[in-house]
Amino acid sequence: MQKAADDSIDKTAELILKDHVEAEKSLKTLQTALTAIASQDPIIIFIDELDRCRPNFAVDMLEIIKHTFDVEGVSFVLVTNTQQLRASINHCYGQAVDAQRYLDKFIKFRFELSPHSQRHMTNPVLAANAYFYQLIGEKGFLSSSLLSNTLLKKFIAKFIGHQGLSLREIETLVLHIEVVQVLSNSNRFIPDEYIGYSLLRLVGVMLVCFRPDILREIRKGVVDADLLGDFLGVKKLPYLEEGGREIPEVCEFIMASLTTDFNENKVNYAISEDQQKKWNSYMRYVSYMEEVPYRDRAVAQILETANIMAFE
Repeated sequence: MQKAADDSIDKTAELILKDHVEAEKSLKTLQTALTAIASQDPIIIFIDELDRCRPNFAVDMLEIIKHTFDVEGVSFVLVTNTQQLRASINHCYGQAVDAQRYLDKFIKFRFELSPHSQRHMTNPVLAANAYFYQLIGEKGFLSSSLLSNTLLKKFIAKFIGHQGLSLREIETLVLHIEVVQVLSNSNRFIPDEYIGYSLLRLVGVMLVCFRPDILREIRKGVVDADLLGDFLGVKKLPYLEEGGREIPEVCEFIMASLTTDFNENKVNYAISEDQQKKWNSYMRYVSYMEEVPYRDRAVAQILETANIMAFE
């Protein structure tokens, strides 16, 4: 039995060595071919979203790039979240490893898109907002008059900025709006003349996309003011002065239209009878909610939209 075990180990070791030799030959062949090609035309390989891969895969990819493709004329461009990539390195090698120093072994130059830039093309919020209207315009399922509506434009800009939506998330949002628009027979979802309903129904789509947990609670009958306020970027409703000229923000209008439905954490959104009249006046003034009594159906509008996509 001992002799058989020794023979088996010897054969296994021999096979491993042969495989290693063959792998080295294949690697040399690959590197030689790449060198020949790159000597005439440099090769640039882009790898996107490496940070979204499994930690082990991401780290292995870095090491393969370093040791396998270290060839003259071959360059790699990694489009990635370096903070997440550092977390992947620590996941594989432990917190004791200096992830940044480890990463510096593989990356020669780093170019960062700063969120603080005010230039249009490098400002994530402006870029995301522009991308939203670009996609909507290309698909053509919303009218130009609705897209030019001031309240809608302010709401979209506010929501994108507050949520910090990525371009991929913008694509998700637009796709869901299109699905609802098609399934609800076009104009039924966002009719031009009812901007108030349009905004509420957009909130329904946004909850489906980004906060289904809030939507589940609403379906159970729990309408939490703080959760919705946090989602829309509103901490509390402003006090409206008599004869005040300043019009509240569009997200504040949406929260005001939901006050009768709130049944959890509604202290910051309570409206007195006097304030209620002022809000009603404001809503009529900006044509937010065309008929004030319909405010009692604000949550119903959100749920109606969300239920269109409730395929389960």
